[in-house]
Amino acid sequence: MRILAKLHAYPPHHNAGAEWAAHSLLRALAARGHRVEVHLSEVTDSREPFALDGVQVIPP
Repeated sequence: MRILAKLHAYPPHHNAGAEWAAHSLLRALAARGHRVEVHLSEVTDSREPFALDGVQVIPP
């Protein structure tokens, strides 16, 4: 299954509880074979897409 999350920020560039909780859920889904992407709405330090624990993160 393809899973898409639209979030304002994401670890490791944004270290807050809600973001890490979302990552825990999304990481578990990726580990079970789902294709997981997070699209960010705020500018981060990274301008290029990156992966964190199997979760693909796409900066704006």
